[in-house]
Amino acid sequence: MNIRKQLERAVHICIAFGDSKRSDKFNKEIDTDWKLYSLTYKRDMVDLSRSLGKFLQEHHPSIKNAYQITSAELQAYLDSKAATCVADTLQKILSHIGKLENCCERAYPRSHFRWKTDHLTLPVSTKNAAFVKDTPVPLDVSKTIITAMQGKRSQVGNAFVLSAYSNLTIH
Repeated sequence: MNIRKQLERAVHICIAFGDSKRSDKFNKEIDTDWKLYSLTYKRDMVDLSRSLGKFLQEHHPSIKNAYQITSAELQAYLDSKAATCVADTLQKILSHIGKLENCCERAYPRSHFRWKTDHLTLPVSTKNAAFVKDTPVPLDVSKTIITAMQGKRSQVGNAFVLSAYSNLTIH
């Protein structure tokens, strides 16, 4: 099994849908470090495992097993993300890498993991700082969309009218 599939498998093993995160947190006998409680978090972790696995296959082809990953490869992965991710996203990736290590430890208990994620440093984002997502849609574009949505049996049109009149942004 290749490295990408190993990481994905570890994530799937740690899915705890149906378990109560709140109850587990209050029960000191339950280890929650490896559990994935929500579908959104699971999707994020699968995306990370695929991305990290692909990075390792391309840049570190000698790594065949998840336990062979070191903090040096993880730092190189994080550094490669600095050009395309903002600081908050980089922080999220760093946090998810720690969770992925916990998932791998749970999925492959006989392996010895020493990823040393606590030694990783958050790189400075070099993504274009001038790029702003929350600029309002120009009024002429809003009018065109509103005109096109009139007469349609959809709540999308109503939502767009409301956002245009209150000068909200569309993401």
